[in-house]
Amino acid sequence: MKLTLLTAVLLGAAVADAPRLLAQDPGAQGGIPDCKEMKTTDSGLQYGVLQKGRDEASPAANDVVEVHYTGWLTDGTKFDSSRSGKPATFPVNGVIKGWTEGLQLMTPGARFKLVIPGDLAYGASGRPPKIPGNATLVFEVELLKVKHMPTMPKGNPDAQKSTASGAKFEITAKGNGEKVKPGQGLKMRYAIFRPTGELLDCTERNNDFHIAGTLESLPYPWLGELAAELEIGGTLRAEVPQKLYPNPRADTVWELQLVGVSDVPQFRKCDPAKLKTTGSGLIYEVIEQGTGASPTAADTVTAHYTGWLLENGKMFDSSHARGEPTEFPLGGVIKGWTEGLQLMQVGGKYLFTIPASLGYGERGAPPTIPANATLVFLVELVSIKGNEKK
Repeated sequence: MKLTLLTAVLLGAAVADAPRLLAQDPGAQGGIPDCKEMKTTDSGLQYGVLQKGRDEASPAANDVVEVHYTGWLTDGTKFDSSRSGKPATFPVNGVIKGWTEGLQLMTPGARFKLVIPGDLAYGASGRPPKIPGNATLVFEVELLKVKHMPTMPKGNPDAQKSTASGAKFEITAKGNGEKVKPGQGLKMRYAIFRPTGELLDCTERNNDFHIAGTLESLPYPWLGELAAELEIGGTLRAEVPQKLYPNPRADTVWELQLVGVSDVPQFRKCDPAKLKTTGSGLIYEVIEQGTGASPTAADTVTAHYTGWLLENGKMFDSSHARGEPTEFPLGGVIKGWTEGLQLMQVGGKYLFTIPASLGYGERGAPPTIPANATLVFLVELVSIKGNEKK
């Protein structure tokens, strides 16, 4: 799918409660499907059911959907389609208004015909060279899957407390009684909202990413303060002022759930008596020698790791804390990782010292990795994907 053809206009119009019957329907030209009964909503969106969906919940504006689709101009000119490749996946409120509204009328398994007027599509500017200004668009859309996203929990001012940093919070669900201890790894599911309820980010939308680390190493002090209040399995709602989390340039509402705790490796430097240095400046110590294959830069690998800043031993990332290894293409990470993991065999455990020139350089990776930082990583190579390498 060419997402650029769908993402020009964000946020959709509300779905009308009582759509009315519509007589007109662009004919079956250029592959446009015919639909004898079309309806229109108050916004002007026209839709018709080509195939009824399953008896499941419709997507909401914040949800992520997987669809197949084809788009035409009203003269039958096809300008985009996912049918020749993989389905498209995107948030419902991340596409043109006509799509945002139309998808919320569907249930999984449904196929709809959508006729979208220009003001619900790309407007007067169009999408040159394929879509002219003020063009009415026709889409055949099949809703394959819906991944439902969290909704913002309501606050109870009477139940709120404040952290030392100034975040207000309330426990919305109790856990099993066990809390995180200093030095333990933790894993938290998260969701971030604007006060209006708009979802900004969450674990479910971000490829199942969880906040992980120790109480002392989380990227913001207030996150550690909130995590310390949770029991395993418990959930809290927090109101975070912009000064504590400036990225959205607004106050935010967070939902955090402590999924689990785990033991994590302790920071140490490479043993001077055992370390080796490559021509690039990468320093490593072999803790355990593997017995399997070694990866190439073109491979995708699975590894367990924990990373610290050499300067102060502060942890900034850890799959050990998340409780599960991470899969990634070896050619898509920092240079020190690409070089270092090719020295390893499956089953091996190495300790690396990575200079800034092989790490994140002068820019760093704020807020956790400052500029020109030397990094220390403990890495366990779990597996290599493809070619039956193990």
